[in-house]
Amino acid sequence: MLQMERYTLNYQLFKRNNMKKYLSLVMIGLSLMLSGCSKDDNNNPDTPPTGDTGKVRYEATVSDPENFKLLIHYTVGVDISSEAPEEAAKEIIVESPFTFEQEAKQGTYLWLSAYPIPKDEENLENLQLPKTVEVKIFIDDKLHKSNSGENYAMVQHIFGQENYQ
Repeated sequence: MLQMERYTLNYQLFKRNNMKKYLSLVMIGLSLMLSGCSKDDNNNPDTPPTGDTGKVRYEATVSDPENFKLLIHYTVGVDISSEAPEEAAKEIIVESPFTFEQEAKQGTYLWLSAYPIPKDEENLENLQLPKTVEVKIFIDDKLHKSNSGENYAMVQHIFGQENYQ
């Protein structure tokens, strides 16, 4: 039984560390990819206007909130042209449902992912897995993107891109 608890804790730590690495690599890659682009010509009708802002809301839930919390990874105010976007990556463990709101402007990188975390690690063998996790991004109070999965869900978006795809 003690080995099962150690295995579960090691597995959770492994998932957390890998997610941090993956998130950092994705954000650095996006930053490098987009920083290599030439400056947009604002006279071009296909170029998004600058200065546009909006309200963004992240939401996440787990199908069994009585027995599980959520491990959340998300970004706050990351402009994809910034030199260090990984500094805006946040990680928290919260009760379900999770909600976070922020203002965003053109080029803000939006990322939200969630994992279920058992509340009572002493009774892991009694918990039924997998659990469904759902994540959503709302822009100006309208659902923009959502995703769900067993034991993990993730959505990402670059704010301002929705009108120019």
